[in-house]
Amino acid sequence: MAWQEIAALSIVGFTAGVFAWRLVRLRGFGKKNGFACSGAGASARSMPGMVFKARKGERVQILVKAPSL
Repeated sequence: MAWQEIAALSIVGFTAGVFAWRLVRLRGFGKKNGFACSGAGASARSMPGMVFKARKGERVQILVKAPSL
């Protein structure tokens, strides 16, 4: 195997590893920051909700809903 082939395969392997690491890291930190569905139960009730509506050629509507108690 020539050194160019080893260098090319190592670059491809490194790039694949970076993509895999980012995929695993983004899924893992989402749960820690409260973006997971199971952890947002109590905190989501106390905060108002926002709904964004937009269609092509129309004005954007932003609706803020009051929290339900």
